[in-house]
Amino acid sequence: KIGPLVGHRTGGGEVGSGGGYGLVDGGSIYVPNYGAWTGKEWVIEGRGAVPDYEVDQDQAAVMAGRDPQLDKAIQLLMDDLKKHPYVKPAHPPFPVKTGGSRGGS
Repeated sequence: KIGPLVGHRTGGGEVGSGGGYGLVDGGSIYVPNYGAWTGKEWVIEGRGAVPDYEVDQDQAAVMAGRDPQLDKAIQLLMDDLKKHPYVKPAHPPFPVKTGGSRGGS
């Protein structure tokens, strides 16, 4: 509920990958290899995250340097800013931390 979700519904599966495996160059690789079971059901399995705006990630557009999902998200943000413009809050005066009127260092 932070903001609108743009894209496609996720698969609804939750799979962990453990600690990963070290590579010769110092990097790591993580391989999905287990799920979470409560004894009654698989955790997070099922429906997945459902977007508020279903937008295809058209591969031709991506190859041409565009991102349809990001473009839609930016459009939604710009529309929202038009309806609810950002108002910079007034900055209060800085507090005096010199110890009063005694002066000194």
